[in-house]
Amino acid sequence: MKKLTKLIATITAGICLFGAATCTFGSSSLVANAADYEKKGKSGDYSYYVWNQSGSGTAEFENTENNGFTASWDGIFNLTVQKGISFPEDTVSAFQVNKYQIDYDADITTDGIAYVGVTGFFTKPTAEFYIVEAWGEWEPPGTDMADAKVGSAVIGGTTYDLYKHMKVVQIHDTTYPVYWSVAKRDPLELGSSNHIEGTIDVTAHFQAWAVSGLDLGRLYEIMFNVDAYKSNGSVKLNSMDTRAEIESENVYDYFRAIVPYEEHDPLPMDKTGKFIKVDFESGADKFSTAGEENNAEITGDHSFNGSRSLHIPISDDTPAAVFYELDPYDLPATESTPSYYQAGARLLHNAGHDVKFTVDLIEYSDIPSVPSKVKNLGTRLCSPGQWMNINDILFDFDHNVYRKYRIVFTPAEPVDYCLDDFFLASGDPYYLFNIRHFDPDIQGDLNGDGVIDSLDIAVCRRAIMNSMGAKKIETAGDVNGDFRSNVSDLVILTKYVLGVSSELPLSDNEEILYIGDCSLYDEESSRKFTSLGSKYNDDSVRTVMRKDHSFTSEWRDTYCFKCYDVLDLSESFEKKTAKEYDISYSADLRCTGDMDVDIYGFLKNGYWTLDFHIYDGWSREYTVSEHNIMMNDTAKSSIITVNGTEYDMYIYSSGTSTLVYLYRRDNPVKGQEYCHIENSFNLGDFLKYWLEFEDSCDIVSHIGVNITADNSSGYADFKELSFTKE
Repeated sequence: MKKLTKLIATITAGICLFGAATCTFGSSSLVANAADYEKKGKSGDYSYYVWNQSGSGTAEFENTENNGFTASWDGIFNLTVQKGISFPEDTVSAFQVNKYQIDYDADITTDGIAYVGVTGFFTKPTAEFYIVEAWGEWEPPGTDMADAKVGSAVIGGTTYDLYKHMKVVQIHDTTYPVYWSVAKRDPLELGSSNHIEGTIDVTAHFQAWAVSGLDLGRLYEIMFNVDAYKSNGSVKLNSMDTRAEIESENVYDYFRAIVPYEEHDPLPMDKTGKFIKVDFESGADKFSTAGEENNAEITGDHSFNGSRSLHIPISDDTPAAVFYELDPYDLPATESTPSYYQAGARLLHNAGHDVKFTVDLIEYSDIPSVPSKVKNLGTRLCSPGQWMNINDILFDFDHNVYRKYRIVFTPAEPVDYCLDDFFLASGDPYYLFNIRHFDPDIQGDLNGDGVIDSLDIAVCRRAIMNSMGAKKIETAGDVNGDFRSNVSDLVILTKYVLGVSSELPLSDNEEILYIGDCSLYDEESSRKFTSLGSKYNDDSVRTVMRKDHSFTSEWRDTYCFKCYDVLDLSESFEKKTAKEYDISYSADLRCTGDMDVDIYGFLKNGYWTLDFHIYDGWSREYTVSEHNIMMNDTAKSSIITVNGTEYDMYIYSSGTSTLVYLYRRDNPVKGQEYCHIENSFNLGDFLKYWLEFEDSCDIVSHIGVNITADNSSGYADFKELSFTKE
């Protein structure tokens, strides 16, 4: 019911508790109100903290003698009052605490929700914890947390229920666990003064959590705590005495349920940046399959490098995932913070059709099937019957050895497959999305066996057949570096293998392949290009860019795909009119769903502005509906002809702004999965239809092409795209 969201500053005060000591400190006071609803400070060696969410109602706090305080609240929404010890950062592990006991004596009155006890934080790993001694109206952590119970413990003659749940911090888009120990006692009597006293054995709760499989880290703070929610009340902590013994070494490490990894020096890197290479010639001790049984086996039937690979047999009902157990101590430090690494492998399957494989990094502490965190690292589509290179899987990693980690390869469907040449390497933090340049060192060696022969011709033929026109971007049979597998590649390769040609020519258009979403800017030409499908490092979206600004974008099973290439002159000092822009393009299109293609732009001159969209193809439901509504407004719509092409035109003007929509009447996209569009016109040809005075608004600020597709697979292959005169 109550999720406190507060940002706690680091307090690195000295601790006088590295022994059994009892101290009395002075006092300070504060009043939290709407203008000042958060306060923290020091009272001797104790820290105190008051937080009143949004400053609602009134909240008062005052430090008192005997390490106590008084607090009252009225009409609040969320209130926290704390007093206790803050620890120097990353200095004291929970397992070094031989004794930590808090003696307390308090009186509390509440008419609603409030609970009293101890709270604190661990770091490395991050975790928040509560020890609840008394509560009113609502028992933490709530009835909806019944599934979060991890056990019970009897501490000091009182039974405590133990819970763990994950807390979501929206502002930081992160999660961390919260541990609870809740005393099984009668609730506080509402509306009356309740006297509570006793000793909270914090060490015993640490041990109980550890035995229950919860990870304990380094101490950040341990605070006597009162939380209230939508209630009125008061509390008087009459006295508090903290007794602690903290050792230099771990004193009860054997209580820990899991010791994930033993500390050791990082592995050395070779000249290519790799520090882990697994070819399965000498076993696979860190590889296994998910589930109770390990179904993976070393086989000599298939291999990419050497004579053996890891075989994962088909599962009847669910896809069989294979994982590598990642030891964080293996990872060398990198220059970036956090450190970036790269994973990769070769995959071979025999499904008879393309299969998508997803690569994830999962984090867990107890039950692998219930990971505490899953990070998708990348997705690749693998063709059947050939070894596919699953490479450039980049991920960042904080060295948190209190968790367990796995790199997991999962097919999208049950399939029999093999894995070989797994590697981990250092990564580039500036490698924000996957970029591939064609590697001439392996040109023609399509099967990766180190030689160019007839076996590579067979791979090229198979790649051409697998594409079958449904894809434009294909690397499996690419010989000339244009990221296509077509007859040209087969001819080049065949001539070379037969000795007719002594070289393998490369494309001179300097093609670059981008995998997943990408956003590019060419400062020299003022061109901006973006391809979006909500696919990070996922080859469901791929784009090939060429030096002549032609491009091919391809998407697969994408809910909403957008691609646009725009000439941005908004920051340019050179002002050109619409008459100086010749627009020319030629493109092959494919879309299994609905798609729009429009030339768009923005013109201005002083205060006058004009926004235009010229739809050369349109079938999306929203665009169709918009067109029909506009055309029904006969006062603002008409039919025009530009360079032999008819358009439905709609003009809306308001003050100094004009909005123009044009829809090509022959609409080549409508009802077609495959189509070709091409056009050539001078932008000035439209001015006589758009503007009452031709020169009132004709300075070009932006001009570009935009492709949008819904729930579909397809491509937009622009063989030519230019906006300016030569």
